[in-house]
Amino acid sequence: MTCGTQSFQVAVGSDGSYTLDWAGASKLVTGEIITSSTWSEDSGDLTLHGGTFTDTAATTFANGGLYGRVYEIFNTVVTSTGRTDVWGMKLHFTHILKSAY
Repeated sequence: MTCGTQSFQVAVGSDGSYTLDWAGASKLVTGEIITSSTWSEDSGDLTLHGGTFTDTAATTFANGGLYGRVYEIFNTVVTSTGRTDVWGMKLHFTHILKSAY
């Protein structure tokens, strides 16, 4: 498992979308496409939901998280060649979302 170079500063309580571009990072060979995608994280502090994928990229939504924490989320894909690969990114929870009230 590798954690990608993508790193996001995230507000605690926000619900953001996060995408890994497998083709753009040269993690797919010519003609290879993503045929399935799942997301995971180990802390239990985040909720990952709404995972989708295209031929070349995978997206998830994450909410939750604790102030000051850095989380790693991982995307496992299976490709048209039968290959399984795992790649991830870091989410830095750097501030608290302010209420609109």
